[in-house]
Amino acid sequence: MSNSSFHALTQAGATFTRTETSATSSFAINGIPIQSASSAGVRYAWTLPSDTGLHVVFSPESFGKTLVKIFKKELQVGDPMFDAAVYIDTDNKDAVAALLENEAVRNAVHRVASQDGRIAVDGSQVIYELVGDATDQDLTEMETFITALMN
Repeated sequence: MSNSSFHALTQAGATFTRTETSATSSFAINGIPIQSASSAGVRYAWTLPSDTGLHVVFSPESFGKTLVKIFKKELQVGDPMFDAAVYIDTDNKDAVAALLENEAVRNAVHRVASQDGRIAVDGSQVIYELVGDATDQDLTEMETFITALMN
């Protein structure tokens, strides 16, 4: 599958741009570098033909996000593997919970977050960030996710 496989989505009025991304992170103690890492990936910026009404960011769970949960109750879907891997930041809990009832959508979100990627939905704008190059499975799951948002 290639980017041209999004034909049905573009025929329905969705548009996207694909860009290469790179990020570098480092960790130092007293100015001494301890660990440094870099990663490359791809970012798909989608514009949907209508507003989804959703405002949500799906990202990997982290220690910092665990601390945030002390002050803000996070949406949990009841799937232990999903809930352990995916942090959900939203004020639209009912609508996001309804979206995640779709197992294929939940699997797509889980796959992205468990590989240090991120999905953000802000009305009709969707950012789908993957670490590494997009595989056929990534593209199929992205199409499933975008299709669910448009329905």
